[in-house]
Amino acid sequence: MCLLLELNICVKADEVNYEEEKFFSNEQELIEDYLLTLYRNGQIYSDYNLINIGKHKYKAFINVPNSESIKIKYNNEYVNRSFKYLIIQNKRIEKNILYDHNCHILIILKIVYFIIVCKY
Repeated sequence: MCLLLELNICVKADEVNYEEEKFFSNEQELIEDYLLTLYRNGQIYSDYNLINIGKHKYKAFINVPNSESIKIKYNNEYVNRSFKYLIIQNKRIEKNILYDHNCHILIILKIVYFIIVCKY
């Protein structure tokens, strides 16, 4: 079952030294690094929305395979490099109906093939 979660993210701005960090240089890059490493770690799907709602505050809407997938115990060192600067509260919205029960997206794209022929 694929779920849609709302993440309320607050950046610990006083703890981050962007000049010493090599993976992000501002708040948006910090949060993008967190979300992208969650995706690479298989904890979320690639389709997410990120909204700036105030100074050091963001909302992210993410699709996850199950409600346990973004638990801290599943984080690896790459996720934790940005997670340590964030305060995150999650809220389950509900099952995402754009995915089937196996978490495959239901939108089917028709693939068009082109064959290029070149005669000399």
